[in-house]
Amino acid sequence: MNVTTERLVVALFVTLFLTPLVAHAQPASISATTAIVGNGMHDDTAGIQALLDSRRTLVYLPSPPKHYLISKPLRIYSDQTFQLDRSTVIRLSRDSDCLMITNSDHDRGNKNIVLVGGVWDMNNLGQSLTDYQKDRNWKKAYDPKRYLGVLMRFNRVKRLVLRNLTLKDPVTFSTQLGNLDQFTIEDITFDYNLKRTNMDGIHIHGNSRHGRITNLKGTTNDDMVALNADDGGIFEMSRGPIEDIAVDGLWGKDGYTAVRLLSAGSPIRRIRLANIFGTFRYNVVSFTNHNVHPGSKSTF
Repeated sequence: MNVTTERLVVALFVTLFLTPLVAHAQPASISATTAIVGNGMHDDTAGIQALLDSRRTLVYLPSPPKHYLISKPLRIYSDQTFQLDRSTVIRLSRDSDCLMITNSDHDRGNKNIVLVGGVWDMNNLGQSLTDYQKDRNWKKAYDPKRYLGVLMRFNRVKRLVLRNLTLKDPVTFSTQLGNLDQFTIEDITFDYNLKRTNMDGIHIHGNSRHGRITNLKGTTNDDMVALNADDGGIFEMSRGPIEDIAVDGLWGKDGYTAVRLLSAGSPIRRIRLANIFGTFRYNVVSFTNHNVHPGSKSTF
């Protein structure tokens, strides 16, 4: 083989094998799109959503110059992983009054959604209070368009994974989750300023089963983990059994309640609670009804 032939073979190898890898990596970097700046002032929503809309199985955002800023909910698709470094901050812009991220299809559902890393800062002092925080009236029907002050919402997802997240300063719940099957929530830090009421941590609604919740740390201003088979009113995203879930490893200091189980008509069965440490102002574990559906009995 002469020198010219060798060069041709090398060129073909680079073209056929290495070029697709480079092309695959480009959309996940800041330099690949001018719509993502990460300077804490530019609205990065459109650029980040464009990466998710590409339906790539892995979207990775590298550490930005300052932090990413969004003003609308990001939507993640089935069979997709969205990954940030643990200390990378993504912040909700002032007066956005919306979720930070949710799954793409709440009606037909999604599968295999993985969210890894990042400091998800809802910037609650820059958002409005919810109607409930103003008037304490929860006796209205759930409406997915209603602003509830929730940081992230996942509804009707099979094999959801939330891992290595810091959830910072939601207006109400950090997570609102329901209709889940085979889910994993692990290594979550709650970094709350405690400036709002109803600041739940992991809030799970009915029709959720086969899950593991582990290694949660921080102080919340309501339930660190809420397993609410029946929630009632404006918060009741789904109603039904909660079954076969392990909650293992909670650490809190001067928290509100570590784990709440709420049943008012729908059963909560085969729940394992273990290794809960710290101090809590109200309860370590509470079994409640709250008459959210009058006359409906609790089943634990």
